[in-house]
Amino acid sequence: MCIPFEFHRYVIGQKGKEVREMMNEYDVNIRVPAAEQQSDIILVSGVPTHVERAKVGLLEKLAQLELEKEDRIKRSFEVTVEVSPEYHPKIIGKAGGVINKLRQDYKVNIQLPPKGSENESVITITGLEVDADAAKQAILGIVNQYESMIKEEVKIDPRVHSMIIGKRGRSIRKIMDDFKVDIRLPRDGDEDPSLVVISGDEEAVLDCIDHLKVLFYILMIVRSRSLAHFIRYIKIDETS
Repeated sequence: MCIPFEFHRYVIGQKGKEVREMMNEYDVNIRVPAAEQQSDIILVSGVPTHVERAKVGLLEKLAQLELEKEDRIKRSFEVTVEVSPEYHPKIIGKAGGVINKLRQDYKVNIQLPPKGSENESVITITGLEVDADAAKQAILGIVNQYESMIKEEVKIDPRVHSMIIGKRGRSIRKIMDDFKVDIRLPRDGDEDPSLVVISGDEEAVLDCIDHLKVLFYILMIVRSRSLAHFIRYIKIDETS
């Protein structure tokens, strides 16, 4: 009987499991041609009534495999969306929380480009067309949310950046949570190592800048004191 060559490996199964089960179920011999032959013909031999039942079983399996192939084709729909790399961390989220939720909610694969690649702004989404398009809109929604925020820059002495960050980032996360803003400290190699960028609603951003300035002066005073006083201050601050 004719079964397209592309499906033979599924008829055989892992280590021949599928074809052995069919032979046992229908009490027939099923011979699948060697892969190098690329033949569509599968031979079924045995008692005629058993052979007919086996052929029906193979045709049912073929119908299932064709449906699965059609589904794979549908799920391979690909759409791209251009997003500035500065927003990629927001799409990824803490420990991948945001991007994993997008993948689960829309049942798609989302691939961000490697940093510094030629198309580092292009995010690729793969899945059913309707799901991929919905995921694209969700990503654009995240980007629009951050683009609508105002951004202000403030210069803060790099010597106190680690103190602002705090142990395991707890201090800076608390500031961002308290003021509902995003704070981006300079990275190694940035042109201005003192430049801090704060994003959010205008009033919240301005309040946060005032807070950071006050915090900066406090930290600089503390830094100028003895090491013992400095360590004691940090411990009190982090337990509050």
